[in-house]
Amino acid sequence: MTTSPTAATRLPSAAQRKWLSRADDNGNLPTFWGTTGRTKEACISAGWAERRSEASCVITDAGRAALENHK
Repeated sequence: MTTSPTAATRLPSAAQRKWLSRADDNGNLPTFWGTTGRTKEACISAGWAERRSEASCVITDAGRAALENHK
């Protein structure tokens, strides 16, 4: 998993934090959880999540750090 420079300089929105916080122990994020595609795409663009397939995303180390930095 990589860390994006963008991920290090900004924090996720409330909706993005809510989705990222739903990652399971393996880092898998919910596919259909009432989020908009925009929320997922913003997290992927920021480097907080990465797409494994069309229907699968995982949280990155940068995503975990962004959640920790927000506490």
